[in-house]
Amino acid sequence: MLLSIKQSAGFRVGFVRRVRSVVALVVAMRQAIEGRREIARMDDRMLSDIGISRGEAQVEASRRPWDTGATLNRRKYTPKFRT
Repeated sequence: MLLSIKQSAGFRVGFVRRVRSVVALVVAMRQAIEGRREIARMDDRMLSDIGISRGEAQVEASRRPWDTGATLNRRKYTPKFRT
């Protein structure tokens, strides 16, 4: 089935948005990994300067890379009804 020009352009826009959101998620994961490594290397004085304990630092450092709080940009589906 051939797509019309309008449908094809809409598909490309949606595809580009999805690719960008996946790239943003990967970047956030990489930053989380680096930040957690830095926290794991800090001594107790440095940790107290930023207001966290050794235990909190260990918990943060042990979190999975995808546990960033970032989410993919997903638009809510709203059905469009013709009247």
